[in-house]
Amino acid sequence: MAASSLSRLYLIPIAVLILGIFNALFAYSSYKTSADQQLLDQFRSDANIRILIGDAILKRYQTKTRSALATLDSNSLLAGSGAGGSERLISIALSAADLISADTPFATVVLRRHRDSGDIFPVVLPPRFCAVTGRELSADPMLSAVDWSSTTTEIATLVAQEDWLDSSRFVLQGAAVLSYRVLDRSSAVWQYIALSIVELESLQRAIDRELAVLGPPPALNIVAFDISTENCLLAYAVNGSDFDCPDATPSSTLVAITELYGVRVFVLPSKEYLVLAQADKRTFPYRELFWGLFVLMGALTAVVLFLRNQARNEEEVTIERNLVLSQQRVTGAVHRQVSEALAHFSSFAETLRDVADEEDQRYVDIAVTDIVRTRLELDTTVLTGGAPPSLMQSDDNRASLSKLVARSSAYLTALTKDGEVVTRLLADDGLPETIWVNSYWLESLVFALIQSASDSTDLGFIEVAFWAERAESDNVVLFIRTRDTGVSAELDHDTASSPDKALRLLAGFLGAEISQKTDPGDNGFERIVKVTSIA
Repeated sequence: MAASSLSRLYLIPIAVLILGIFNALFAYSSYKTSADQQLLDQFRSDANIRILIGDAILKRYQTKTRSALATLDSNSLLAGSGAGGSERLISIALSAADLISADTPFATVVLRRHRDSGDIFPVVLPPRFCAVTGRELSADPMLSAVDWSSTTTEIATLVAQEDWLDSSRFVLQGAAVLSYRVLDRSSAVWQYIALSIVELESLQRAIDRELAVLGPPPALNIVAFDISTENCLLAYAVNGSDFDCPDATPSSTLVAITELYGVRVFVLPSKEYLVLAQADKRTFPYRELFWGLFVLMGALTAVVLFLRNQARNEEEVTIERNLVLSQQRVTGAVHRQVSEALAHFSSFAETLRDVADEEDQRYVDIAVTDIVRTRLELDTTVLTGGAPPSLMQSDDNRASLSKLVARSSAYLTALTKDGEVVTRLLADDGLPETIWVNSYWLESLVFALIQSASDSTDLGFIEVAFWAERAESDNVVLFIRTRDTGVSAELDHDTASSPDKALRLLAGFLGAEISQKTDPGDNGFERIVKVTSIA
């Protein structure tokens, strides 16, 4: 495997890391969205419960007020002047309706005004306003906005102004809402008015007391604004922490709004509320990061182990390759030495044959044939072993055809001189002087072809012919043909003889083509080898 391909394996843990990061980011976004939605739902539930309880307290108060006013409307004693019994009935009616109790967040006051002089005196006061008992209150700023001429039975509402809180004799703890109704009898000297004071902060404390029955009230913040003036009237924290009026009306997804008596009330979550609400909501993707890191470490470990194993295998392959290459080089060197020794010995034998007598020539011919057989067996062994032929022979890629024909003729004569076989060698006069083929392997190919024909022929004749043609590519094509009266053999068969095996291996190495056929009429066998020049 190439080094670049191996380095790409590190892309696997990198891809795993990227996917893990995206998965963690997606999980974080999903958790965050879910946590935000849960926070919103929880806040809306807490805020709505608080608003519902506040509305219930107000409705209960309004019901009691209407009941008391209906009692007073039906009492004709209010038409009298200075009727002390009538005023006692007012006190009884208010007490019966639980409108002057110290435990209620509302304060109900009944005042009377002299129709001629305009003097105003208290008639019924709750305990918290006992300081104004018997005092004349016509100059009190809180009463300056009351319309004494109103004869409607509807309850009018006023928001206490900030300057009233400082100068009014009715001591208030904070912003308040005033609602009143004039109990007027046109024939009476005195006019009566029922005035209810709702302190916003007291109302919120009353809501907290109701919620405390169910458990600790949620730590919410309440802000109240005067609808007409947009002034902040109240900044109340349920948990008692410091909380100031904001500069503008709140605008947030975590806000609940309600209105009462001309006041717009905003319910907001406090910092403590947000911390407690988000404490048990998981937003950080711990599990996804853990599994992402686990998979990343697994992928990285697998890649490292694979690369280490691959490096070990490549090292072993390199050692084996070097060992095989060394063996092939040794085999090539031995082959060259042996083939050169055989060539020298064959040349010496041929020289000796020319000067020896007939009896000695016979032994020389036997030696020559044995040398060629040994050469072919050596070539077969080397080629079968898979060693590159270039390691065994020099790059002599130009063969002399005249020498090839002469050595082939001498070998053919030495093979068949003592037998009953007639030999003939034909060489075309148009043979080129040389051909671009390795001379050693081409000669071995011709010797194997002749040896194969000789081994299969005991009687008859053997003919060897050489001729050349030009291919369409302008390369020289050498043809070597043998004809004999021997028995045909299949080159690819497992029982093929040694020369046949050598012929097949040598033809495959040189890229030669072998064709063979049997002539039934002449009882002959023909084999043609086609060798194409490499240049």
